Amino acid sequence: MIVAICALSLSLVLCGIAYAEGPAGHHRGGGPMGVSWMVRHNMMVQVLSELSGQTVDTIKQQLKEQGPRDVLTAYKIDPKAFGEAMRTKATALMKLLTDNGYLTAEQSSKVQEKMSEFAQRRQLMSLLVEKGLADGTITQEQAQMLHRKPH
Repeated sequence: MIVAICALSLSLVLCGIAYAEGPAGHHRGGGPMGVSWMVRHNMMVQVLSELSGQTVDTIKQQLKEQGPRDVLTAYKIDPKAFGEAMRTKATALMKLLTDNGYLTAEQSSKVQEKMSEFAQRRQLMSLLVEKGLADGTITQEQAQMLHRKPH
């Protein structure tokens, strides 16, 4: 039963990836996109709990009050370490889904490829923002705008 729930959750996450190129929206409400958001959020809570040594409940409460970046800063968690831990959890979940027949090996590879591309794009954006701040091309406010996710 747990495997089936995990499979459903990740398959909905994967649907979210497919819809990512579509119109932006806030998907916490319900339906497939809501489940996708919940799975990602729960993974983030687990990773932050593990990296900070805090309980899951403590992290959940802090995320309600402040953004993930603030929680990373509060516990001096390296964003790269956080990103790697998130990728590790996502990869493990995809392996579980593949092993149980909910994803084919080809589908799993495609998703992992997209995750890798996204991580590279995010890393490049961070480098460009840092360079822009250093040489005065952009302001701190513009840097924050570039790092924010669209709603």
